[in-house]
Amino acid sequence: MNLYTDIKESVESAFAFLKAAGFTDFEEQQIAFETHFEAKNEYVKVDVWFEFIYSTPIWVTINGYHIQLLEPEHPLFEQYARTLQELYEPPADNTTKDACGIDYLGEQYEQGGRQLNHTYLEGMARLLQSYPAVLQGELDVLVSHAATAAAAWEAEQAAEKIAQQLYTCTFSIDDLVECEATGTSLDEIRTALKEYEADRICVLQVVDPYMNPVAFEWPLPGKS
Repeated sequence: MNLYTDIKESVESAFAFLKAAGFTDFEEQQIAFETHFEAKNEYVKVDVWFEFIYSTPIWVTINGYHIQLLEPEHPLFEQYARTLQELYEPPADNTTKDACGIDYLGEQYEQGGRQLNHTYLEGMARLLQSYPAVLQGELDVLVSHAATAAAAWEAEQAAEKIAQQLYTCTFSIDDLVECEATGTSLDEIRTALKEYEADRICVLQVVDPYMNPVAFEWPLPGKS
């Protein structure tokens, strides 16, 4: 039982077709806790990566775009996510300390996880293979679906802020990192900002739940 070897062999087998499209052999990159297998041609980099935890998913990106953006409604992705969760979820009647431990996860991997990963990688490879233009750098379908997904996410966030009547403050820290703070009142926003030193904060904008800009005094008088 070796998660690394199993995934490496499945990647090399499932994505062997990339060689015919001018791709390099897969090269391994270690980024923090992630292991990446990367292959590329003149136009595209395919990146398959995972963490050394049985219950975490495998990801595939194409020039940084998740492969699911090729066909967002493809049943492969929902089926994989659901099966992965069901496979590693501790039994409801479990009373042992090892319900979420390495032994239990390893047993579940042996029972179905290895095959699940292999089948999922084969499915993603078949999907990618059906888009030969993407392999030659024509990424319009990915760009379009990514924009649609981003717009849907923004609409969902906006609806949630209206439902919860949340004000939103966009601010920067040391002019380097842009962040957001939310609250049901401007006082809640100020309380959140007090976690930082006042002279490190630059408030860029505050909007009401309907995205209308509102006046916001910061720093407070005598607090700068």
